[in-house]
Amino acid sequence: MLKERIEAAEMVANELHPLERLIDKTIARGAALTLAMMHARIRGKLSVDQGQKALDHIAQANQLMAQARAQIVAGHRELKATQSDIGIGTYAVGDTSLTPPPSAASLMIDETTEPALSV
Repeated sequence: MLKERIEAAEMVANELHPLERLIDKTIARGAALTLAMMHARIRGKLSVDQGQKALDHIAQANQLMAQARAQIVAGHRELKATQSDIGIGTYAVGDTSLTPPPSAASLMIDETTEPALSV
């Protein structure tokens, strides 16, 4: 029975860890879009009120993504507690890489260059 529980935990972890990476990348993309919008407004010499409604929508989406991430983190915490409750403790399953992983650089926004604009 312990073997089956460990296998079940591995199955969940193999789905949870990619989701955690995906939400982080999604949040980074939302931030990049917001930055691109600001650069486009400045480069296009548009007044500050131009595109404000679009910015409001994107900012709200970014906030919702942050809230979704918080829920994923809370769910992860609860899953960890469940692991303990069912007697399997903590096992190195799924992503066992360093935190942050070396690939975290792919989440970074290069501040030395402006994003490509298609305004």
